[in-house]
Amino acid sequence: MFKSILIATDFSNTSIEAMQFGLLLAEKTNADVEILYVHKLETPTSLKELEKQEKQLRSFYAEKINSFIETVKDKFNLGRGINITPVVTFGSALDNIILHSEGKDLVIVGSHGKRSEGITERFLGSIPTNLINNLPAPLIIFPRNKPYNIEVKNFLYITKKEEEKILETKATFLREFVNLFTNKIFMHFLIIKYRGQKKFVEQLAKKITSDFSIAIIQKQDEERIIKKVEKENISFLIVNLSKKESISNKLTPNFSDNFYNCIGIPVLLIKNSFFNA
Repeated sequence: MFKSILIATDFSNTSIEAMQFGLLLAEKTNADVEILYVHKLETPTSLKELEKQEKQLRSFYAEKINSFIETVKDKFNLGRGINITPVVTFGSALDNIILHSEGKDLVIVGSHGKRSEGITERFLGSIPTNLINNLPAPLIIFPRNKPYNIEVKNFLYITKKEEEKILETKATFLREFVNLFTNKIFMHFLIIKYRGQKKFVEQLAKKITSDFSIAIIQKQDEERIIKKVEKENISFLIVNLSKKESISNKLTPNFSDNFYNCIGIPVLLIKNSFFNA
């Protein structure tokens, strides 16, 4: 399913959990993994000073990222036999993650949660809206203090607009993804009201699992969705993003930073455009 995975790290506890999750997926799919650390340089006084900074820091962080990877592998007994490539680069984390996501099938970052700083807070702002808008690959935001659970069974899929021509391709992707966790799943489908979508969501659901429910809400209500996650014991959220039919061309559903911070479970963000390629 995944041949190449990019994991962005900042060496925080959250990024340890994100790396653990990414290595588990890599083991299940035999994927190659690239571990990316982006360092923001101090403003240099000259080109010579910039080159000096990069040379000194590249050596330091190359050693640190290799040590970090070995620590995670040893702690969780993961990554043996996986092709792992550490990369240290400088500049904008947003630009570098987008650059290094080319050719990848999945990108994983750690969310900062409520009281912590992870890569999404320190480098991208609290939630990487610009990242998902520009990524050529699906994105997983992994929450703070959420150890991976092999018994993940309940998924929630949120959508506003589906496209009939890509249902088969999307269903195959989602079926393979959820089956990485367990063969016995229950999948909740939540439609943020958009005319004529229920029949497409029913078709999609039946191609993924025989155990599902479909609900429709009239408007995007973040508090209600968070309560549903808690009530139904949802362990993984999947959000389908489509472009608004407006001049802004933004992706929807367009949840707030606080929503992703408070949801407390891994979130997979996918775009309809992924399946049109």
